Amino acid sequence: ALAACNEDESTKQIGLGPAQLELALLELRYEMVDGWHTYFHKRKYTESTGTGVTLQAGKVCAENGKACLSARVNYRIDGGKDLVQPNHHVATRLAQDTITIEYWGKDDAGNDVRVDKTLTVESEKVEVR
Repeated sequence: ALAACNEDESTKQIGLGPAQLELALLELRYEMVDGWHTYFHKRKYTESTGTGVTLQAGKVCAENGKACLSARVNYRIDGGKDLVQPNHHVATRLAQDTITIEYWGKDDAGNDVRVDKTLTVESEKVEVR
């Protein structure tokens, strides 16, 4: 049992401080799919302090926050590294909308971590902040 505890501890990556996680949406592409305004993209998570992060849950909201979909996830971003996930998309029935993408979890030092992006869309026009 002790060996397992030690093994678990050795996989933790604790850098100079709490994890600093950024989320970028890359290669955004708009397409109308079955009546839905659909925004295809890659998600790139970047940790910059050397402290590893495990994201445990996520939520995407569309229709100005009225339609949300939550999910349990297990995304690992090693300290000082990137995680790139291709083939993601978000969709809305509204031609003009605000869509939020949010994830949360813990870093290897036990700190809460939250990262999010907001898309303001008007058909093929997209602003990410």
